[in-house]
Amino acid sequence: MYYKKRISFEVYHALADGAGALQFFKTLVFYYITMKYEHKFRDKVTVLDIEASKTQKMDDSFQKYYSGIKKSNVRKKGVKAFKIRGFKIPEYRLSVIEGVIPVDTILGKVKEYGTSLTIFLAAVLMCAINEEIPVRLKKRPVVLSIPVNLRNYYSSQTARNFFGVINVDYNFSTGGCD
Repeated sequence: MYYKKRISFEVYHALADGAGALQFFKTLVFYYITMKYEHKFRDKVTVLDIEASKTQKMDDSFQKYYSGIKKSNVRKKGVKAFKIRGFKIPEYRLSVIEGVIPVDTILGKVKEYGTSLTIFLAAVLMCAINEEIPVRLKKRPVVLSIPVNLRNYYSSQTARNFFGVINVDYNFSTGGCD
């Protein structure tokens, strides 16, 4: 979808994760621009700046790196988390709330707390959820499921799904993780 100078791109998560979808999106925009403005690129060699070969992009990195061996027998007991409830939107339409903040402003705060942008935003989200918890349910922790791009930990340039999920919980009533 597009509107003026803005492009929206949606991908079903079974096809690709965020990193793989971003590679596809860059390719799509690249070919659109070179076709739309063909006359401007007539005398130039256009190159798509994606380092991965076709084989690397098709690689099944889970198959390559997952051994199935558990590193620890310690398994965290399931936590009964607070569940956000709300009004259903008619006809199951999607509702998106969007906010915009200058990146310099938020990175200044991130640096102030000595953390990463992902951790900072997760903490802000947890605090916002906590503010909405009714008093009688305050004993339940806030739990977020956060996707982790495994390409940062393994040598992979796959365009296929290659992520894990960690559950992060915080119990505001006790001041700690469960």
